[in-house]
Amino acid sequence: MRSFVPPAVHRLCEAGVVEEGLELLERARGVFWSQALRLRISVEEIPTAFRDPFYNLSRQIEMLSGSFAPLDWNERDPAYDAQRRRLGNEFDRLCVQARAVPGYKNFLQPISIRERFKEAALSGPVVVLFSTMNRAYAIIIRLDDDGDVKFTRICCEGLAGNALQKLSTGLRSVSIAGREAIKSRREFGDLAESSPSLDSSQGERADWPVGQRTAANTILRTLWRKVVKPVISELMLKPTNGRNRPRLWWCPTGEFMFLPFHAAGIYDGDGKSKVGECCPDYVVSSYTPTIGALISSKKTFEPTTRTDMRMLLAAVPVPFKGDRLRGTVSEVEQISQLVSDEERIVLPPEDDTLLNPRAGATVNTILDNLRDANIFHLASHGTQAPDSPLDSGFIMRDAKLTISSLMQLPQLKGFLAFLSACETAKGDQAQSNEAMHLAATMLFVGFKSVIGTMWFMTDEDGPHVAKHVYTQLLAPKHGYLDPEVIPYALDEAVRDLREKGLPPERWSLFIHFGI
Repeated sequence: MRSFVPPAVHRLCEAGVVEEGLELLERARGVFWSQALRLRISVEEIPTAFRDPFYNLSRQIEMLSGSFAPLDWNERDPAYDAQRRRLGNEFDRLCVQARAVPGYKNFLQPISIRERFKEAALSGPVVVLFSTMNRAYAIIIRLDDDGDVKFTRICCEGLAGNALQKLSTGLRSVSIAGREAIKSRREFGDLAESSPSLDSSQGERADWPVGQRTAANTILRTLWRKVVKPVISELMLKPTNGRNRPRLWWCPTGEFMFLPFHAAGIYDGDGKSKVGECCPDYVVSSYTPTIGALISSKKTFEPTTRTDMRMLLAAVPVPFKGDRLRGTVSEVEQISQLVSDEERIVLPPEDDTLLNPRAGATVNTILDNLRDANIFHLASHGTQAPDSPLDSGFIMRDAKLTISSLMQLPQLKGFLAFLSACETAKGDQAQSNEAMHLAATMLFVGFKSVIGTMWFMTDEDGPHVAKHVYTQLLAPKHGYLDPEVIPYALDEAVRDLREKGLPPERWSLFIHFGI
């Protein structure tokens, strides 16, 4: 399927039927999450006589998709595949029977693909990115002046074949090299143990090799010239700033998934760019794993008032394995100053970093309290498991909080999940048709907005970005929390890091998913 779909989509696009090509691409991607989301239907939407059978079957399928999934997704398990097919067929038969009940003719029937694309683009253009061995495309989905959906295909010259993989591999290498340089300096005592000031011209910014910074700038320049600038030109956007900039959603597929299009631009050695030569000058970017995921988040969004806000604020400064994270203590302290005690979920003393800088959250503490939270902030280590994506997770004080365990949670009414950890939005290159990462998981369990990271993050940057986002989001003391504030506030926090002269690897990794 992975090798068949892009050429087929390419042929459909070349034939002028872009809509059909996008439909094929959407159906072939994110199959794991799409099937899982079907199981998260509200009880009220199910015919009464079918509620128990649907619930029991849904739990069986979710357990099979989570705890009992093969440890290595690259190796097929015939017994597992047969069990999935059997349960899937049984689920489909149950749907057919339920549709025979008067008033339920359209039960779990998807709306037309054209209506889905229209719904996705209501708040701003969606740009789907895909490639074959011979061509790479950006397809813009937007509404025309009459409110009808419009598709525009742009060829991204020079990014076909292995070119994309070389870019993503190069950017990851730059990130690792910079991280190791900082770690080495700390081990030899050249850097203070405490977090350096971001306002200082010294500190960590001096540790990133000039060659690495140049390599990162080259990659961001390539993304700007070959992908982002042509999209901006097609949309006829002009450079502006603040909330005057429109929203835009990137929906990358395949190797496009591992590249930061929101940060694309032409930058000098200090992170500066001329006006009109970088993506943030025109739009505020968000991402979505699939078109369906964006639509689902929009349809299930429920406004949250400041009075109803409940924040699960947790950190793991001393994980059960891995380096200490001193910056996480400062991070939760700064955030706690913006919320009242009543707005924050009370943690056990041994889990509450605000009470003890050596305390840290456990797996069960997070799982038990997420049900009551509409804002979840976790500052910890994150890790990607390439051979077993469902085993990716957060490194807690006692164990690893995995994707598979998070999937067992009931559907939450989450507003924002801020995942201040490494690699929380990093996909698995062996499963590039599936967005198998922690940020996508939080969308799946019910959070409508997610902030994550594409690769390794520096401990000192978390507090800065988090404080900036929450200061703006929580500025109103009454009324509803505005989800639109989140991507704009993140964009401003990242711009601030960039304008301080920090290397691209430090500021381009932060990413927003959802509405």
